Amino acid sequence: MRERRGLVIVGALAFAALPLLEGCRCTTVRHEPGRKVTRIGFGKPTGSAAAKLAEAAPVNAPTTLDAVRAKGQEPGLTAQVEPVTITWDTTGKVPNCGRAGPACLLVMLLPRGKGSETYHKATITRDGREVYQGTFNEDGTFRAARVEEGDKVRYLKRIDGGRPRRAFVVEARRAPLAPDGKEGEARPVSVLDQVDLGPEYLEQLVRDQKHHSHRAGGLGDKMAQREAKARFTFAEMVNVLGPDDARRLLQQYLAGGRLNDSVKAALQEEAQNLR
Repeated sequence: MRERRGLVIVGALAFAALPLLEGCRCTTVRHEPGRKVTRIGFGKPTGSAAAKLAEAAPVNAPTTLDAVRAKGQEPGLTAQVEPVTITWDTTGKVPNCGRAGPACLLVMLLPRGKGSETYHKATITRDGREVYQGTFNEDGTFRAARVEEGDKVRYLKRIDGGRPRRAFVVEARRAPLAPDGKEGEARPVSVLDQVDLGPEYLEQLVRDQKHHSHRAGGLGDKMAQREAKARFTFAEMVNVLGPDDARRLLQQYLAGGRLNDSVKAALQEEAQNLR
């Protein structure tokens, strides 16, 4: 039982790290001649993240390159879109991933090689001050942005969540902005208040508790598999929504009558392990 529990925990951690690893490479970034910075680079998304942006919460900010350019046509605003080339060389090297943590340990398992990618850096300026800073993939897919609006700064990001997976742009954090331009501490913004993925994740958990594999042995093995599937789904919820929203959804699910006792106990254990 301990070995099975250990495998479940390791599997859940690996599952949670997968979105971080989509397109993740240790890279040398060249923004200007003679300047090199080694860091984790996120290239064009692959797998589930390759889906085009399907929906967007009302973020009230440009989430396409055309929208950025159009914003630059408004009086008092100037827009600029420029390509930034990322190159990497991991041939025979141990990646230097800075503070990437556990995710980078998995990066070291990836094949070594050389290559390059290009993404777009988009800025909008008002009276000499950048009020919008966004990044887009080479194909124009939105990644993230920092937006100044009056007395606040909003941080936007793209998430891929739900079943089936869909892409959304949401406000991830918000910080106060003083009149002198000094930014205060940024605080998380609820994803669930912008995009309701609760029903979809509940349906996935219901499917998880009905999971059946022909390779499973007795009832105990089948229950362990179902609990493991539910743990993986919860790990995805935490990764996409954040710990607070994941706990909030879990409380709703536990109060309902659609999850069995073993799956409830497994999910409660996972929630207790969150920090």
